[in-house]
Amino acid sequence: METWLDLHMHTKYSMDGQFEPADLMRQCADAGVTTVAVTDHDSARAIPEARQEAARLGLNLVPGIEISCQYKGKNFHLLGYGIHAEDPVFAAIEKDVYGQRRAISEKVLDAVEALGIVLDRPAIWKLCSGDAVASVHIARVALADPRNADCPVLAPYRPSGARSDAPYVNFGWDICGQRGPAFVPMTFMDFVKAVAIIHDYGGVAVLAHPGANMKQNRPLTEELIATGLDGIEAYCSYHDEGTSAFYRRIADDYGLMATLGSDYHGRAKPHIRLGTYGHPALPENQTTTWGSVCIVKTKKMISALALTLCLALGMTTGSLASAADNEGAAYTTGVASVDQHMDAVARAKAKAAKAAKKAGKTKKDQAGKTAPVSSQPAAAASTAAKPAAIGNVPRSAKPAGARGVMRNYNPVTDAAPAEPMAIKETNFQFRETLLLRPKTDMVVIHHVGIPDGDTSAAAIHRAHLANGWAGIGYHYVIRKDGTIERGRPLATVGAHAEGQNYHTVGINVTGNFEKEIPTPAQIHSLEGLVAWICKIYSIVPGPSTLVGHRDVNSTDCPGRNLYSLLPQIRKDVAQKMNGMDSSYEDKLKKTNFLKMSRKEREAIIMQGASVF
Repeated sequence: METWLDLHMHTKYSMDGQFEPADLMRQCADAGVTTVAVTDHDSARAIPEARQEAARLGLNLVPGIEISCQYKGKNFHLLGYGIHAEDPVFAAIEKDVYGQRRAISEKVLDAVEALGIVLDRPAIWKLCSGDAVASVHIARVALADPRNADCPVLAPYRPSGARSDAPYVNFGWDICGQRGPAFVPMTFMDFVKAVAIIHDYGGVAVLAHPGANMKQNRPLTEELIATGLDGIEAYCSYHDEGTSAFYRRIADDYGLMATLGSDYHGRAKPHIRLGTYGHPALPENQTTTWGSVCIVKTKKMISALALTLCLALGMTTGSLASAADNEGAAYTTGVASVDQHMDAVARAKAKAAKAAKKAGKTKKDQAGKTAPVSSQPAAAASTAAKPAAIGNVPRSAKPAGARGVMRNYNPVTDAAPAEPMAIKETNFQFRETLLLRPKTDMVVIHHVGIPDGDTSAAAIHRAHLANGWAGIGYHYVIRKDGTIERGRPLATVGAHAEGQNYHTVGINVTGNFEKEIPTPAQIHSLEGLVAWICKIYSIVPGPSTLVGHRDVNSTDCPGRNLYSLLPQIRKDVAQKMNGMDSSYEDKLKKTNFLKMSRKEREAIIMQGASVF
């Protein structure tokens, strides 16, 4: 179904967009879409040109952006409507994100080729609007290449295949997205920070296409609402009718706007047209188009989107009637005052915060209980039954040095600084009192040593306990999807490298790298973690400070395929360290953006651009 309203579209300033901003505005006019929002990925550069052409054509333009961000390690997209697009903060966001995208582009292509897909790289680069590769362009070229006619990986995306409804987009999500086999991680902005930036620079924050990111997940949605969300994109090209209704109900429950948008890109997403997004049909007695009323919740509630558009365009709520003739008048149906709206939002956010707190308490209570064996992955459960096979930790695993020299570890006073990246907490109980490591001048890299094993830190902990040790000897475990799990507290003496535990940090990368190779996600997480460790302990990464287990003990660990990568890892770690500012990181970790003045936020944001 088509309407005159579309609040989600992209220009060439998105890496997967096709059109010049002015060209996109002309397409909107030709399609009868008269109220539009340009929302490029991590960029607001299109807004000035789009605004000029929209004014010439008589269109209502809402300046916007779609920010890539992370919440608890999961990637999301956040729409910002009514932003001050020319502010330098948005240029800083673009510089950071696209710098990362350029850096990983060739790695993504390598990872896709490793799946047996033949790629015409020049053809892919020719499709790219900028200088970063987009997964939709990889899919477009790969599916058209006759050399891939019999490639089983591409079969679901061909006509009549299970994922052929949107082949390029689905390929990107399945193959290159989080947990996909060709996924190469990036460090996106924290979700809470992204919400704060949008609010600080004149806009409202709307969760983009949630069904595509987390299907129908109410608890997680409520956590995100509690961060300060103003709306949810309930109606979009990726939602079926049930998913749209699901998120519309949540928006209604919390007094948020339920927005709609096509996510139009052009050739990258050929199945999407302007002004189409699967919203429901009008009731028989309703004569106004859904584009104007689907976000009006009840006669007693306001149209939050009407308010958004008014604020963005500098109008009063009543002035939209002249912008879209009779249809525009429908925006003001049931519109209450701004004060009433803000009261409703405040109540909704308080409700969301309460729900999130309750969910957090439940999670904490559950975490305190001993998980049954069945709750672990099959591989982890099987390895736990054979503790002797896990890792290459020597049986003489106690730390070097007399106990009287190293004092007991106090988790309150001795804890290391919190990591700037997501760490999956484990809260293990150890059989012996852990010791405080007296110095730190070396990082030792291990592998789990089990063929195809994606062994969890919990399984390793159980195995080490079964061997009669205090518990897991490593400080971190990095899973195949890049997830970093905590082992021992970072500041404690480990039990992973005989004779060297008193001055080293131990990191176990899951897998048997005598036979396999680490995943790109594992290497990304390893390099980021080691760079931070080296930064806080003033370690210069080199052959004597960033080592494999075999460098300090008689063992094959961490396997020849990981060990051979250590020279490049050292170079990458050094490069990452050069881009770090520990004082800024420390400042950021202590910052509550939502409780600061705009001036204070602006100073911190511009200092670190959008590093995190």
